Amino acid sequence: MLKRFAAVVVIAALSVSFGACKKREAQPQLPPGHVGMQGGMPAAPRERTVNVPKDVQTKWTAAKLVVEDKTRKTTKEFTVNIGSELAVPNTDIKIKVLAFLPDFKMSDTEITSVSNKPNNPAVQVAIDEP
Repeated sequence: MLKRFAAVVVIAALSVSFGACKKREAQPQLPPGHVGMQGGMPAAPRERTVNVPKDVQTKWTAAKLVVEDKTRKTTKEFTVNIGSELAVPNTDIKIKVLAFLPDFKMSDTEITSVSNKPNNPAVQVAIDEP
């Protein structure tokens, strides 16, 4: 009986000591200029201007948006002119297409398109949801 009691005490002590010794996890190293957590606080977002080249503005006049209704498990595609607004059916949501960049590229100061080919397309939208 004394051996069982001693074994239980030893096991309990080991369990507590192993639980208290947690390995401190190293934080991942972020690349220079990365916007994220700094000193435990979120970093301020960078201000970047959107520059749509003239040749892109003349060639691309609309964007295709796919809206998914997760409750009904349906999707619907809409073609929206740049500068126009889409009122999403059966909702109070409005989506305005602000810009289209067929070959999206982002630097520290600018968001633009590096070509007129749809290599990396991106759409800037503003979503209004009451």
